[in-house]
Amino acid sequence: MITRAAIEASRAKLAQIMVTHDLPQLGPILERLNRELEARTAQDAAMAMARKMVEANQSAAPR
Repeated sequence: MITRAAIEASRAKLAQIMVTHDLPQLGPILERLNRELEARTAQDAAMAMARKMVEANQSAAPR
């Protein structure tokens, strides 16, 4: 599985290459990496919410 850090590093490197070598045709790849990072951010937020819900249910359950 590709990590968030790997996506962020790839975005930074690609942006640097695009600017350094004047390669605007790499823009669609950068956009795809941006979408992937946004998706990961949404997944992370959903997982955090799910964890909080589970913790709340566990603490509310009678023992």
